[in-house]
Amino acid sequence: MRKHLKLQLSSYSTFAAVFLLGNDSLGNAVYTDIEPDIILASDNELYDIDMDNDGHLDFRVQKLSGSFYSYWSDNLSYSNFIIISPLESGNAVAGIKSIINPSYGGFTLYFPYVIESSQLIGNGLNFQNNYFQILGLNISGPSGAIGGYWYAGFDEKYIGVRFNDSLNCFHYGWIRCSTTSQAESVIIDSYAFETKCETGIYAGDTIGDTTTVEVL
Repeated sequence: MRKHLKLQLSSYSTFAAVFLLGNDSLGNAVYTDIEPDIILASDNELYDIDMDNDGHLDFRVQKLSGSFYSYWSDNLSYSNFIIISPLESGNAVAGIKSIINPSYGGFTLYFPYVIESSQLIGNGLNFQNNYFQILGLNISGPSGAIGGYWYAGFDEKYIGVRFNDSLNCFHYGWIRCSTTSQAESVIIDSYAFETKCETGIYAGDTIGDTTTVEVL
């Protein structure tokens, strides 16, 4: 993975001042480069992200795997899941929801988008706040299934997120990660958010709501 410059706000005091002013000035992107990269490859490995470093965890990325019996079969199946979960009620992930087998009562699955560099993350996207959102899944055996936009494996793409701060102002942000095929592992290397309330951010942008952007 390539290394990136850590920049944006020069100190925590500057960061705090932006919020005390009510975020009505020009925004900034607060960028966090994770060193070393987080690799989730084993059962129940997880990584929690506090987007704005306020002491409240915002999102959890987790790798799940193991054997199970499906409700329609006694046959054993093995599964790999990579999921992302909002950890606060007002937080959400850009993606879709899909109702499976609606004629039988159905159940709903949630699938985050694979967002490309420079794509705008804002109110033009659908956002889902369900806890269990599937980046990729691979179920082998008689109950086999595959799914999730991230299942095939992607290098350095983006998850779009939205979260509320302590002033009940919501912010858009991105989490950059890579996945291997068949939902075997996920690598998380950086994330960022726009400090200006209700203002979109371009995927990979490390500058923010100004006249120029710098995209990783």
